[in-house]
Amino acid sequence: GLPYKKCCAPYHKGRVPPSPTALMRSRYAAYALGKAQYIIDTTDPQSDLYERDLQAWRASVLKFSRGTRFVGLRILDEGVDESGQTGWVRFYAALRQGGADASFTEHSLFRKDPETGRWFYSGAASLSE
Repeated sequence: GLPYKKCCAPYHKGRVPPSPTALMRSRYAAYALGKAQYIIDTTDPQSDLYERDLQAWRASVLKFSRGTRFVGLRILDEGVDESGQTGWVRFYAALRQGGADASFTEHSLFRKDPETGRWFYSGAASLSE
């Protein structure tokens, strides 16, 4: 509900998101604004999602961003495990692609780097609804 300048802009300019939820929101905004480098920088380098061909990855993110209308993001649930090193966010992303509804719900997983304290997106767990 905050304006971009107060919510996600500080993270896109280098401030470290303090929680998985803050990272989730800032990643959604980054996709909406075509900030491909932010998506790359906040993806867990230890996960299978991290692509070694950064140029192709950047092009893929930009293509997705340009072809998608980002309607809204709703956080449904969130948490961090007892160790404080693993977190999750369940969210609903409202999207439109080519005039069609492309909305989805995801249970995202996050890992906190013990050395830097930075959160990274690690992937999605399957939902059983």
